[in-house]
Amino acid sequence: MKRILLILALTILGIAGASAQKNHKEYKVETNGYKWIKVYSTDFKTVGVEDTDGNTIIPLSEQFSMISFIQEGEGGYFSVWKNDRNGAYTLKGVEMIPPAYDYLAYYGKEGFKYRSTNGKWYSLGVYLPDEKKSTTTVANNNTKTTNADNATHKNESDSVVEREQEPEVSEPAIANNPRTTTPQPTVENTYNTRATAIPSYTTSQDDFEPFWGAYDEVGYGFVMEDYCSLSFIFGVTYHFAKNVYATFGAGYMLLNSSTRERIYGSTMTVEGKASVIPIHAGLAFRAGSKDFSIDPFVGMAFNIGVSSKSEISYAGEKETYKNEDFGGKLGVALKLGIRIKINDFFIMGRYNFPLNDNQEKLFTGPDSYPEIGIGYML
Repeated sequence: MKRILLILALTILGIAGASAQKNHKEYKVETNGYKWIKVYSTDFKTVGVEDTDGNTIIPLSEQFSMISFIQEGEGGYFSVWKNDRNGAYTLKGVEMIPPAYDYLAYYGKEGFKYRSTNGKWYSLGVYLPDEKKSTTTVANNNTKTTNADNATHKNESDSVVEREQEPEVSEPAIANNPRTTTPQPTVENTYNTRATAIPSYTTSQDDFEPFWGAYDEVGYGFVMEDYCSLSFIFGVTYHFAKNVYATFGAGYMLLNSSTRERIYGSTMTVEGKASVIPIHAGLAFRAGSKDFSIDPFVGMAFNIGVSSKSEISYAGEKETYKNEDFGGKLGVALKLGIRIKINDFFIMGRYNFPLNDNQEKLFTGPDSYPEIGIGYML
């Protein structure tokens, strides 16, 4: 009798222990009517997903710290988090995007986009399985399927992710025609194979979002044989089209000449200071990378005289006088050049052409002159 009681006690303790280890489940009903069950581990550190019949959709073994349902029309997807990185699953438990991004969002016809550390958004070319789009679908064994095929999930070789080459954008925007794109490198995503999403940094006019930038520049001009200019400019750049930009800046320019020999043994040096307001527009030709481009440009520079002085030496005596006509005078120059951008740095070369009398007589003379410079994109 004692043995029977001991067995019953151990059985009851075993059942209680098993119950204590049972995973906690939370029944969910979304606003669009979708029903699912969020499953928590016994220590509440990881979560998974089941359907209302108790079938596993996302297992606890995936070790996700957070799972949320994101509604999209009549359907949606699961946003998953692991190690503070965001990914996405279909409602049938297929991984569309691995948890490798700072933050993900879905933008309808533009598909999934991720937010980079620079605050800009980039398209991944990944769409929900029920998106009715006439695009190229990548499947195992080079088998092409349609979105309708993806939605039915006939077998494990059916692809559930469509890939399009989506352009780089700085902020989320709705594209007018995202279908006219070129497929990206092959990326497989089946029930047994996880997708590795490769962001595209090429741009498309249909999916371009204008953005601002800033730059610093130091330039040195070879004005004449013994005359030079040194300029310091800070400006902003506005990219208002796919490969078209404009810049507006402000800065300071020093005009200096070396000693000039004059008649009867006298010598003269000239110094000038002017504020500079350059305005340029250009085209950016990116050679297969967002970090390298060759950018020809044309623009105007408005030079406003600040002060100028001349120093004349004769027979050991020195005389200094100010050029009263220089201060406040406006000189205008045409600038034509090219900029080579490497990462955030650039080098440039340009020619300056005087356009008015003040520029010729007071600033840089009647002839055009070359100028070189270096700069940094902020």
